[in-house]
Amino acid sequence: MAALRSLLPLLILCAASQADAAPRPAPSAKAREQDILSKLKQQPLIFFVARGAPNACGPGCSTWIAAEGHIDLEAGSRFREFLNEPSRRTLPVFFNSLGGNTKQALDIGLLLRQHRMTAGVARTIPDGCHPATAMGEACRRIAQARPEHKARFITAGARCASGCVYAMLGASARQVARSAELGIHSVRYVWALTGPPRGSPPSTDVVHDGLRNYAVEMGVDPGLIDAAAKVSAERVHWMTRAELDRFGVETRGFYETRWTTIQESPQVFSMTKSWTRAGSDASDLRTTVIRIRCPNMFGSLLIYRTEFPMFDTGGRLQVRISVSGDRPGFSTMRAQSDSSVFLATITREAIQQAAAEPKLTVTETRGDDVRTFSLSTAGMSEALARLYKRCDERTDASQIR
Repeated sequence: MAALRSLLPLLILCAASQADAAPRPAPSAKAREQDILSKLKQQPLIFFVARGAPNACGPGCSTWIAAEGHIDLEAGSRFREFLNEPSRRTLPVFFNSLGGNTKQALDIGLLLRQHRMTAGVARTIPDGCHPATAMGEACRRIAQARPEHKARFITAGARCASGCVYAMLGASARQVARSAELGIHSVRYVWALTGPPRGSPPSTDVVHDGLRNYAVEMGVDPGLIDAAAKVSAERVHWMTRAELDRFGVETRGFYETRWTTIQESPQVFSMTKSWTRAGSDASDLRTTVIRIRCPNMFGSLLIYRTEFPMFDTGGRLQVRISVSGDRPGFSTMRAQSDSSVFLATITREAIQQAAAEPKLTVTETRGDDVRTFSLSTAGMSEALARLYKRCDERTDASQIR
């Protein structure tokens, strides 16, 4: 993820507000860039606490964080500062944004995951504002006048597009009302730094690889990124409910991705999957990621990372995976406060045996708490074949040098 961040200061993912308007002469590339940068400067993402009627933002929810505007070049740092008030970290965040800078979107998403927050898509109309689809300058001035407002919560006409989607994906719990919309498209570069650009930007394929890694880590099927990559940056594809379900954009209890091959970095390939499930209660959603990397003389490295409950680091976690009757142990790595990472070496034969089975069984044990998951091997054989092909290509290339 660090490698991805270094590529993104110049990358803008911004869905034009006129995407559904009548056709008109296409502006030049330079004019499009200037239009995008102008929107980021004039309508930067703003955050404020909104208080509405009982159950305004869902059952038992009357207070939320509004995120309105384009994701500008300082949006991530502003959101971090906004969350310095601990009481705000327990509130859901509702986006109404047509996108912006991808690095800032990922920063926002990672902050949402750090605090295990909930996110969705809705328009927030502070008292004194006209309920227009886009928040005008007068309403923005009202919203920015103080950090909290009485407001209306409206999902009809709310849109989260382009980079906004990646910000929302970071939330542990995600919801999209049927009257709201999520839009995706491919990446585009905009030279936003001062001074003349130096050299050529990295391939958009590299950025899409980074976004696939991010999606898996957030418990979302990386097929979402593949779908976005097929849509021109000049267009927006508004996702169907079937697509939201297929890619796991909304969180509804247990969800698992297919096994897929991922390029983690220019030199590291793996096949991976993730799954999200409820912990002690339905609101405690946790994501687990498993990766199997290229083999060496000892076998393939298997990496298992799971999220702990918030503020709970007590009790040593043990993990076992049933692979055709074999139950290899995992050795614990140094873990962060809200997650645990395990490593093991697994042979090619064991992986192939696992791919031939319809299910894998994973057991996590912490003291008296034992949880068992039955995971599909769908896509595992195909991902394994692609992984070993990429591994062999990398080996051949290193031998040529």
